[in-house]
Formats: sequence, C-alpha cells, structure tokens
Amino acid sequence: MIITGGNFTRANAVNFGANPARVFTVNSDAQITVTAPPRAPRSPAIVDVRVTTPGGTSPLSSQDRFSYGPLVTGLSPSFGRQGTQVIITGDNFTGANAVDFGANTARVFTVNSDTQITVTAPPRAPRSPAIVDVRVTTPGGTGPLISPLSSQDRFSYGPLVTGLNPSFGGQGTQVIVTGANFTRAS
Repeated sequence: MIITGGNFTRANAVNFGANPARVFTVNSDAQITVTAPPRAPRSPAIVDVRVTTPGGTSPLSSQDRFSYGPLVTGLSPSFGRQGTQVIITGDNFTGANAVDFGANTARVFTVNSDTQITVTAPPRAPRSPAIVDVRVTTPGGTGPLISPLSSQDRFSYGPLVTGLNPSFGGQGTQVIVTGANFTRAS
C-alpha cells in the first residue's frame, strides 16, 4: 500500500496500531510504500497508521485509518424486510463467504467485485433489534463495525421515517409522514 503525507524523508518506522511494519520504502518526502504487517492478536480491526522520523511521530487523524478485513461503508437501500435486495458497498469483499444482518446470516448473496455485494436480506432474527449491523466475512476475517454511532453499516427492518410535511405546527395540524415499511402501522 502507499502512504501519502509529508516529512517522510528520514522515516525509520511505520506502525499499524501497535504492530510495526517490517517492510517499507520511503519513495519521497511525501510517499512511503509499505507492506501491512499481520494483525496483532486481540488488536482492533481498524488501526491508525503512524510514521516515525527523528523529528517525531505523525499525529492521529481520520485519514490514517487502515482496516484489516472487509469494511462495509454503505447499504442501498438501508431499510426493508426479508427478501429486500440490498447493494453493499465497501472494500476487501473478494472471497466473501458470509454476510450477516445482526445475528442472522443471509443465504443469498453475490460478490460483484472487491467493493460491492448484492444480497437478499434474511428474515429478522427472533427478539433481535429492528436496526442491525451488516457485516461481511472473508477468509481474512469479519469486518469491523464502523462505530456504534455510524449508520453506514446499519439496516432497518422496522418502519423508517424519512420526512414530515409540515415539520412544525400545533395540535390538530395534519402532517404527511414519508418513509418506508408503514404497511400494518398500528
């Protein structure tokens, strides 16, 4: 992989989380080619990549994150019910052998490319939440959850409100609610 940045000329270490890369080449002051080391036991699946020179170590930033294994970055649509066709976008999907919607594994999916999977949403697991995380598994491991607050890897089985018109008013105001999965609303 290639790392871009600045002040790399005298780099003497590249770390993936707590794990040092053994093979790297400083191509220029702004570029390093590095071979990612194996993931350290019990380390997170998403790690910060940091470069060290005699002048110090690069600070943490959102641009220095590296994911071991597959990473889900989007779902289209992100809501539906059993049988809904969902396009999963992300990275490192080659060789995917499982796609999980929360605790339930999808039985039907196709790996379209390293960055896209088409999957049929499985039934919602009994007593599971209406909103579940979607994770992909490959021989390299199971993808990490992006973060507890991220919606990029979340699928909603329940009703989903996407808009109100009007979004203000007093008692008695008629409001049109738009969204999905409203059939049999009680």
